[in-house]
Amino acid sequence: MENITIFFSCGFGSTNSRQFEIYDSRNLDEPVVKSTKLDSGSGMLMPFFDMDTDILYLAGKGDGNVRYYELDVAEEGGVVVNYIEAFGSNVPTNGCGFMPKRGCDVSVNEVARLFKVTPDTVFPLSFRVPRKNSSFAEDIFPPCSSDEPALHAEQWLGGESSMPRTISLEGGYVPSNRTMDTDFVKTEVEKEPAGEELLRQWRAQKDRIAYLEAQLAKHN
Repeated sequence: MENITIFFSCGFGSTNSRQFEIYDSRNLDEPVVKSTKLDSGSGMLMPFFDMDTDILYLAGKGDGNVRYYELDVAEEGGVVVNYIEAFGSNVPTNGCGFMPKRGCDVSVNEVARLFKVTPDTVFPLSFRVPRKNSSFAEDIFPPCSSDEPALHAEQWLGGESSMPRTISLEGGYVPSNRTMDTDFVKTEVEKEPAGEELLRQWRAQKDRIAYLEAQLAKHN
């Protein structure tokens, strides 16, 4: 199968509605997915694409919505956009950041985590796949990008190219008897956490990352 590169573009249409288009790199004259209108919001859209699950997340600046879609790229270059769901909140978003996949909690099928910046704090938004946890879910957690560079600067400047190095997340899986019966999106906490609570969350996250890195090192 030929490698196909697609470009995703989002912005505003002639009627000031927020919309997106998708192009095939082999022919940029016409989009393969024409203008898809979303709403009449005035804030820009912030796209985040998860290459492991082919899920596109669209966060709106100035509002609390995060929409997510599955992109299905056919061999002939066609793209099918499947709307999944939307996370809604009355807390406006100033900015948003996507955490590297190796920081996700695979034990609860967390496939993505976005950090939502508000005027006063930062909220973690956890996106999880609702299914019973009996083993490591290889289908939704393929080897992901590692923090180890594939090339050094001298190699890249010399014209070399390489695919990103990958690692398996299976080492971070911890068996549990819990059943995942929550929605795909974990509802964000609307009440802003106090300073001590933020510090506790930061320390817990730091310890979790250290544990996962140690587990992954054992399997490399």
